[in-house]
Amino acid sequence: MDFEKPHYRHEYIEQGKKVAEKTEMQRLLLFLYRFPMGKLVRPLLRWSIISRFYGWYQSSALSAKKINKFIKKHDMNMLDFIVPAGGYRSFNEFFCRALVPGARSVDLDLRSLVSPADAKCWALPEVTMQATFFVKQQQFSLKTLLRDEAAAEYFDGGTLFLLRLAPYDYHRFHAPLSGVYSQPNRLGGTLESVNPLAFKSGCMPLLENKRHVVMVKSEEFGCDVAVIPVGAMMVGEIEYLAPLPATLAKGDELGYFAFGGSSVIVLLPRGVLRVRADLAAYTARGFEVAVKMGESIGTFVE
Repeated sequence: MDFEKPHYRHEYIEQGKKVAEKTEMQRLLLFLYRFPMGKLVRPLLRWSIISRFYGWYQSSALSAKKINKFIKKHDMNMLDFIVPAGGYRSFNEFFCRALVPGARSVDLDLRSLVSPADAKCWALPEVTMQATFFVKQQQFSLKTLLRDEAAAEYFDGGTLFLLRLAPYDYHRFHAPLSGVYSQPNRLGGTLESVNPLAFKSGCMPLLENKRHVVMVKSEEFGCDVAVIPVGAMMVGEIEYLAPLPATLAKGDELGYFAFGGSSVIVLLPRGVLRVRADLAAYTARGFEVAVKMGESIGTFVE
């Protein structure tokens, strides 16, 4: 199996250039989603006992030995992160690492919506039943995503950002705007990968995976916004850093994902936000764009 062939690669945009995604998970995901034997193995990874064992291992001292190799492979700048005295005690502690204050700049424009995470961003200025994610002809349902008919009607025709976190990314997520954040509505589901390879295989992880719906009431902009952390293959646990409901300022820490991959969806009603031009243009061409937490991804209209 030649995983370097163009039709097996996923490319995104970083600083205006195409980048081929390469992680230690990419070969595994290609096997699980593109090859017949992998498709037989994949359902086993959803078993609770396997997920729990994997979670135990990632949180154990045994897993700490792979941290330095992981950092070196991905050329990670650890000056951005708080490293505890004596180092990280497990891979999960490393995975959920906190930023050094000032390591990310939060856009100060009062009308900006910022990225809640370091991620690859897919921006849909108008989300409908015909919305596509990495592959055409898969119907997207707001009602299925939210499991709330009234909320689906409220966001119909609105703006959707899908922010996908790769295993090497910073895995805390932050408030994309200031407002009152509700208690999460925890929706059960499977744990498919959120990698584009899963979408291209015919899965729709956004509608199938375990996820939480947090509603944000913004008096400043006179609308509600949904922030939806999505779990993914294997563990994908979603934890919060402060009890909700709570009033948060743009850029405040909201929560984190345990090891397993993850995404954050930000959903806004129709006509309240203008998507950053390059994000909209690249999405229309089928590309995600690499963004950092705190970077502006759109502007609320006057």
